[in-house]
Amino acid sequence: MEPKDIELLKKQKKFIIILEKLKLRGLKDICNPKEEIIDYIDIAIAIIDFLNENKDVYKNLNKKNYENLIVLCLYDFFQDLNIDDTINQICIQNILKLLKTNLSINQSLNLYKLLIMFYSKIKKLLL
Repeated sequence: MEPKDIELLKKQKKFIIILEKLKLRGLKDICNPKEEIIDYIDIAIAIIDFLNENKDVYKNLNKKNYENLIVLCLYDFFQDLNIDDTINQICIQNILKLLKTNLSINQSLNLYKLLIMFYSKIKKLLL
């Protein structure tokens, strides 16, 4: 996602409202890296955990808009740390790849558990 796309997202009313509510709940205070080397994954995990704790703020978002919200939060956070936009963009892309992979794995595991449960119930009915 390009910085210009992120700027367009930031102007959408629903994201403006959600980001303001999240900032009031402490989004900017979740992680304060003081080291020379910034661990982007720790920041991303902290943001995702914070979002999970505050689901009531964005409960009506679909999966794509949830990803956009994560991008917006990361982008704002990186801008506050004065991180270069090129590095910022690369980090956000890599974090999104990890997130999508993680979500895919979780969905696959949930489907597997559901199939096992379904199989168990049918097996009990047939015996």
